[in-house]
Amino acid sequence: MIDLENADTLGLADSCSASLAEGASWTQDRADTAVNVKKTFTVGGTTLIEVPAGRFTATRIDAEEIKREVINASMMTLGAPVRTLTRFWYSPQAKGMVRIERERFDEAGKLTGDSVEVLAELSVH
Repeated sequence: MIDLENADTLGLADSCSASLAEGASWTQDRADTAVNVKKTFTVGGTTLIEVPAGRFTATRIDAEEIKREVINASMMTLGAPVRTLTRFWYSPQAKGMVRIERERFDEAGKLTGDSVEVLAELSVH
């Protein structure tokens, strides 16, 4: 499972063998000289979802990302946290995400943007 916008694998080393049982959760932490990021993923329920590419049984994965820019690396000073909530719908049938919803919030918790991506078509080879 890949989140193309963030060039990320949803924190799973091997998504093919990952357990997507409802309630399962995991975290992913990343820190470098520019940014500190903590992501928490939780598996929601399975539902039937319809997108332009068709109707799919999909498992919802909720993700919360807290990102803080590094202001001064030598003093470990971090900027205010910025939060993104993402809902992924993964379908084994489509072998990928069929819908992704994102909401971005500033450090005061105010919604600053949102987006929805859906699978437009599916080619079977």
